[in-house]
This record gives sequence, C-alpha cells and structure tokens, in this order.
Amino acid sequence: MRTEAKPAKEHRIIPYGGVLLVLVSMSVLAAACSSGMHAQTVTIVEDFADYSLMMSKAPGMPLSAVVNESPSEGSFVCHWQTDYGEFLSWAAPDFQVRLMGSDVSGNCTKVYWTYFSRADDLTRPDVHIRLDVVNAVTGKPIGSASRIIVWTEGDMAHINPGR
Repeated sequence: MRTEAKPAKEHRIIPYGGVLLVLVSMSVLAAACSSGMHAQTVTIVEDFADYSLMMSKAPGMPLSAVVNESPSEGSFVCHWQTDYGEFLSWAAPDFQVRLMGSDVSGNCTKVYWTYFSRADDLTRPDVHIRLDVVNAVTGKPIGSASRIIVWTEGDMAHINPGR
C-alpha cells in the first residue's frame, strides 16, 4: 500500500504581513490625530515692505510672527536673529523705543528691525532675518521662518516676499 505524501502547507506570510502593516499604520495615524499632531507653519509678516531711517511712521520695519495664519502672542516664545542691524521694541502704553539687539528671545510681540547703528556704512549686505518659534509651555520647537532684506536706491531697505 502506497501512501502519498501530502504536499507541505504553503505559508501565507505575505498577505498576513500586509494586513499587519496596514493595521500598524492605521493605529499610528490614529494616535497622531488624537494627540493633536499637525503641521505648524511659521511666517514672518511685515507691516510695510520698505523702510528707511528717514521715515517717521515707525522706528523700524515692523515684523510679526504668525503661526498657522494667526498672531502668535501668548502661547509661544519667539527667537529673532539678524546678521545686520538690530531689533527694537515699540508698543503701548508708553511707546518708548527700546533697543533689543540682534539676537533676542521673548514673547511673540511685534519687533522692529532697523539699521540705525550702521547708518554710516557706505555699503550694506543683504540682511537675513530668522525666526524660531517654540511652545511656551513644553519648549518644543514649533517651526521657523526667514526673510531677506535687500537695498534699493539710497538707504531704502526692502524685504523680499516670503509668504
């Protein structure tokens, strides 16, 4: 009597592995959505694009941090840096102009960029403005943005579009 050997069972690892991969991916995505993770966009917005020391409407070029298209005051800390000139503060109630420096951190209120300390320079380089924003509670990075200021005729500084 002859016994036929039964064919070995085929293992179906690939289909089960594919299903497992899909389930793991879905659980990671669900966890990210439920924990509030989403992309944050940080931009630098100027009130006006051209600035000269001869202008009287502001002590510098007004720059604001915007996170996800909303003003970022309160829940964020802003770190502003420039490689030429400096930042000023100028706000109610006293509207005193205060020199802040070229590398400043604090709440995300409007800053004013100026080149007052470099007014006598005969040539001026392009100016790089950088903004890093962190969550004020957790300290986790939210995002960053940068803009470039170039020089037009005379001593007119012009910030390039960055939106």
